[in-house]
Amino acid sequence: MSAAAAVRRHPWAIAFAVVSAAVLVQKLVALGTSPPGLYVDEASIGYNAWAIAHHGVDEHGNAFPVLFFQAFGEYKNPLYVYLLAPLTWFLPLTAYVERLPAALCGIGVCALVAGTAWTLTRDRGVTLAALVTAAVTPWLTL
Repeated sequence: MSAAAAVRRHPWAIAFAVVSAAVLVQKLVALGTSPPGLYVDEASIGYNAWAIAHHGVDEHGNAFPVLFFQAFGEYKNPLYVYLLAPLTWFLPLTAYVERLPAALCGIGVCALVAGTAWTLTRDRGVTLAALVTAAVTPWLTL
């Protein structure tokens, strides 16, 4: 079957494949360089995740904090730290790895929005529009 025949036969499947690939590229490419460097919060979370993964304590020596990680004059929510910690067991602690859980959660939210749109409407156009809207809305997962 030629490419043109495949497009005519399965246009929605191809549209969803193209948009899904674009979402993956948008969320996963240039995580380590855009923005350049790490913010103070990112560095604190990354170090705490690395310390939890390798030594079982946070930067202040507290073993596996449950509610909050103490930082410099503030507290960090432990959910992101514990999402990042397993990655630091086998990946180097870089800006890309530090931001990877957020990108994966963003991809998951896009899939959840598209799945919800499909469940509610059973309309391919609405589902594709919901996926695209979720992918390009920067405030969706903040």
